[in-house]
Amino acid sequence: AMADKTRQWDYELGKAYMQSLPGDSRDALALAYRSLPSVADDTRRYAQAVLEGRQVAPYRTLGLLSGEDARHVERAAGVPVAGFDYTLDRFSVKHVQGTHGADTETRATQRGVTAADYAMLPRLLNDGASPQPAGRARKTGNPLIKRRLTVDGEAFEAVFEVRKGRKMLALETFYILTLKEGERDE
Repeated sequence: AMADKTRQWDYELGKAYMQSLPGDSRDALALAYRSLPSVADDTRRYAQAVLEGRQVAPYRTLGLLSGEDARHVERAAGVPVAGFDYTLDRFSVKHVQGTHGADTETRATQRGVTAADYAMLPRLLNDGASPQPAGRARKTGNPLIKRRLTVDGEAFEAVFEVRKGRKMLALETFYILTLKEGERDE
């Protein structure tokens, strides 16, 4: 019930509340938050609004990192990330559209990302592979981490930039690999 209430709060208020909880409660709330069908739908609607050129909030939270995720990210990125959240912003949605969108993706091994695919991000963060290092962001030099989830012959991959100042892992890019019959997930 609390997870559903926090999704309706202003970004900063919700994040501050989640950060104030004890570790076990924070982890449970983060996982419950991302498990809500409404969070998946909110994420899809946020991406759709950006793609349609409508005004949106600067950030859309996908919930705090769990303690386990924070440990993996700290090893992969070399920076402490306790209290950070996963986020989506309008710039990342536009970037994905321009490089991996349904109208722009031309690689035979990938299919274009649609607004509906953004609904997969909360599940990817809860059920996907552990965060892995993914280099550094071109513009900022900040560390990048990658998450992956395979569903029905497709591997959804999301790369997040570690932004220390805002205490967030912001979506950098998102793409979908089409796996061949019998091909296994990495």
